[in-house]
Amino acid sequence: MKEVKFIQGKLKASKTAKSVEELSELFANLVMQGKLAAATKPFDKESSPRALSISPEMMEEFKLKHPPAVEIKQEDSVLYRT
Repeated sequence: MKEVKFIQGKLKASKTAKSVEELSELFANLVMQGKLAAATKPFDKESSPRALSISPEMMEEFKLKHPPAVEIKQEDSVLYRT
């Protein structure tokens, strides 16, 4: 029973959230070693799976940079040329 509690304690300890400083140091070390995939894994685990909210100001900025799509006329398309 002691062995089980010891293992469970280790599992809980390994899943605790890391501080920003710890994540920064880990990221820098892995990038310097050329291990880019490993460097991004802690951020995938720490980030939430939900979509972030966008402020109205940011939405307006997106709309200015990305105007609505315009329908392509058949005569202007290279796909319909003969």
